[in-house]
Amino acid sequence: MEPQTKFPVSKVLLSLLSLAVLVLAPIAAALAGEGVALVTHLTLAGNAAAGVLYPVLAMAGFWALCRFGLREPLSVWRMGPVRLKPVWCVTAVLMPALVCGTFLLLPGQWAVAADRVDTGSILVIGIFYLGIGTGIVEEAVFRGFIMTALERRWNRWAAVLLPSVLFGLVHIIGSDLDMLSIVQLVLAGTMVGVLFSLVALESGSIWNGALIHGVWNAATLFLHIGPETNAQSLINYLPETKDFLLTGGDFGMEASIISVAAYALFAGMALFLLRKGKKRADCGPA
Repeated sequence: MEPQTKFPVSKVLLSLLSLAVLVLAPIAAALAGEGVALVTHLTLAGNAAAGVLYPVLAMAGFWALCRFGLREPLSVWRMGPVRLKPVWCVTAVLMPALVCGTFLLLPGQWAVAADRVDTGSILVIGIFYLGIGTGIVEEAVFRGFIMTALERRWNRWAAVLLPSVLFGLVHIIGSDLDMLSIVQLVLAGTMVGVLFSLVALESGSIWNGALIHGVWNAATLFLHIGPETNAQSLINYLPETKDFLLTGGDFGMEASIISVAAYALFAGMALFLLRKGKKRADCGPA
């Protein structure tokens, strides 16, 4: 038997080029959207074009990276045919419902931002850009390319942890947060990154994690929960509590202890299913 060749560091580094796609695809989509808005004189049409083009341009970039750089098909990087598992479809709905429902039990008040964006634009941004686009693109980068490369080079658990920490750190960019909120955000981002990583490992692809990620993004945009109203949300709920652990600090609900508990709960379920599947595979057919 020939000895296995260790996955080269050069391919690990090439996988990091997916981060360039993460940056450039939304910029290109936004520019195209502005062009459509100028031609049609419809802001909604521009937003829709940008939302649709974002994942399309990103997937084209990922295909080019696989074809000309890594020289392997997308399926090797957990981006094969879309197959969704019922357990993760239910999770996609249950997780935001559980977190938002818990927040609504806290004393607070409903509000609509005085300068709220029009409903059509909110729906388009939530569904196409933050939902489909961001869900697919971020999962492709962190759980497709980076996690797979680290797993093939080193081991599974380094592959789960390192991209998850990076995922948390990336969300600091462009945020005007104090140090406490930054720490809280990185911890929360790491935990939800672990959840998405375990879902990718359990299901064998990025698509189930992308669904959970996208539905979460859309739900937390449509219903914004935090100390201040968000003009890009359909409706806002403003809890009375000022406890930063409950509110998530300056970043908001997604970094709260309530959300982190939900991430940990479903990550635990993913780990259980992953180990259960491994035991079944080890036992083989009866």
